[in-house]
Amino acid sequence: MASKEKSDELDLRDVMLYAPIGFLYEYQKVIPQLVKKGRSQVQLGMFLGRMAASKGGASAEKVTADALTTIATVAARGITEFGQAVGLAPPDDEAPPVDVVETTEITPPPPPPAPKAIKTKKAAPKTPRLPIAGYDDLTAREVIALLDDLTPAQRKRLRTHEVENRNRKTVLAKLDRLAK
Repeated sequence: MASKEKSDELDLRDVMLYAPIGFLYEYQKVIPQLVKKGRSQVQLGMFLGRMAASKGGASAEKVTADALTTIATVAARGITEFGQAVGLAPPDDEAPPVDVVETTEITPPPPPPAPKAIKTKKAAPKTPRLPIAGYDDLTAREVIALLDDLTPAQRKRLRTHEVENRNRKTVLAKLDRLAK
């Protein structure tokens, strides 16, 4: 009976060796589940924060907003570092974006060449991967909290992306201050 109880306990070897190997085989299933759970926890926290803010007035609202910003900052940093650790995000500024190609997909034959009188457009260049995971889903306040940790090259890529997409004045102003 003692050996059965021992087998149910985790030891250092399980955590340091077997768990990472198991994760490598299951990360495609596990990560969406973790994201879903994390998202529901953040939504719950935001709901509770809004409820506390409505009850406590302006000071409670500020404290709650600061707490949510801190949580979002820590979560975004963790997600980015985790993505870099498992190879889903580039480890540094110089890493090119990784193209994922599925080998099971059958590609159709190329179209016939266009007549000489018709000009064809060149494909737009691919934008490099952003250094902050889930950047487009973050609020301006959450983005601003993460900008201090980025290198100048990463900030430049974010600025270009921000101008071409949401063009948030507060984010652009913070990027401009950091560039000086």
